[in-house]
Amino acid sequence: MITFNNLPLEKIEKRKEELDIAIVESQKLVVDTQNKINALSGAKQQCDLFIAEIKAMEKETTYNDVKIDDVANLATNVANEEGESDGGEN
Repeated sequence: MITFNNLPLEKIEKRKEELDIAIVESQKLVVDTQNKINALSGAKQQCDLFIAEIKAMEKETTYNDVKIDDVANLATNVANEEGESDGGEN
């Protein structure tokens, strides 16, 4: 029986096979984990895009986007704040 440091050759070969299997399984786990990280990063990027689009839409509001009644009410409120309750005609 061939041995190394009192370990039989057969045990060393069996352990080597076990290590080969563990390496392959670990490599698969690393690939799966990286795929999950990529998917999560992509989802986060989509959230950032949606947030940016919503903020851009909020900034793009113009008088064309506002109802005429809202503009009239705003003008009345501004006039009232300036002390002109009747538009300054009296």
